Amino acid sequence: RYEEVVRTAPDFTPALRRLGFCLAQLGRREEGVALLEKALGLERTPENMWSLAEALAYPGQGVQASRQDKLRAYALAVEADGAQQSPDFSYPALVAQLSLELDKEASFRAAVRKLNDRHPGLLPTHYYTAIRAAMDEDWAAAESEIRKAEARGLPAEEVQRFLDSGVGTRAAVWRYTYYVLYLAGAWGFGLLLLFVLGKIFSAATMRSVESADPDELAGERHRSLRKYYRALINFAGVYYYISLPVVICLVVLVAGSIIYAFVLLGRIPIKLVLLLAVGALITVFQMVRSLFVKHEQEDPGRALREEEAPGLWALAREVAGAAGTRPVDEIRVTPGTDLAVYERGTLRERKQDRAARVLIVGVGALNGFSQNSFRAVLAHEYGHFLGRDTA
Repeated sequence: RYEEVVRTAPDFTPALRRLGFCLAQLGRREEGVALLEKALGLERTPENMWSLAEALAYPGQGVQASRQDKLRAYALAVEADGAQQSPDFSYPALVAQLSLELDKEASFRAAVRKLNDRHPGLLPTHYYTAIRAAMDEDWAAAESEIRKAEARGLPAEEVQRFLDSGVGTRAAVWRYTYYVLYLAGAWGFGLLLLFVLGKIFSAATMRSVESADPDELAGERHRSLRKYYRALINFAGVYYYISLPVVICLVVLVAGSIIYAFVLLGRIPIKLVLLLAVGALITVFQMVRSLFVKHEQEDPGRALREEEAPGLWALAREVAGAAGTRPVDEIRVTPGTDLAVYERGTLRERKQDRAARVLIVGVGALNGFSQNSFRAVLAHEYGHFLGRDTA
């Protein structure tokens, strides 16, 4: 059909251009280029320049253009892109492609900027933006842009080839690095918050003790303070276990980052790398192992049977009744000056106040200790049970 038009109007450049382009794509390159040259000679329009540039640079399947042809095609593409006024993305896209192939980085970047300014969201824009991001070693952006190009029709095998060039691996490394850094930042903020709250509660407790009437220590305000302070301490204990995976990730990240830096530098000190790797593995192993090591509590001193000291046992029950709580289940004596209480049992038993209550009495504290003074101290110790401090 185009041949019919050209026979009728041999100088009609749109028909010459389209016929020449068709012939070039069909493999009749010389005929096609001749018609395109004629069209350009008659009328130097952006369309004629672009078509000749395309035919020169990409002559058809299985045929490679010479560098000389590509250089001329590049010059024509740049001129056409500068002269065209239509909103056609193919002009800057051709400049970008030829600039890339001819190692003209400045021209390539200018073409990509134009694509982003005038044709955002199109497949070529995302494709060439991905390449530019890879050149800038912005691996996450490169991966993101090539995925956007895929969503707009870029063949999956082309996307995979781009990612397999190293972009996918590097993007993943940086992505997980950022995840670990964000996690470490949140973890560090949690530590700071625990520290600040601990200081606040500690100061509030000291003010409460110093300013309050001793007869009012069991008031509602004090109970609330103890309740929230206890919750904070319990959460700090839980936070230790929350911290373990964070610290493990940081250990692995630091060791991996140092080794990766050596790989990028192209020189790997074997001994140092082995030391880092072994140190990181041992650290991680010991931290994981600590989760499965059960802490065995060792009771101090020896158990004091009731028949050995019936008066002391009776006194302990008497004070428990006055304090309004159940008495201790075991008394243990030590050679020191200890006076303390603790609970022995499972977490559930302690939480439900069913654990065994143990009183520690150091015989070194008993000389000259009157029974009424001892009752006061013992009442204080029972206060720990009442306040659930030992739980």
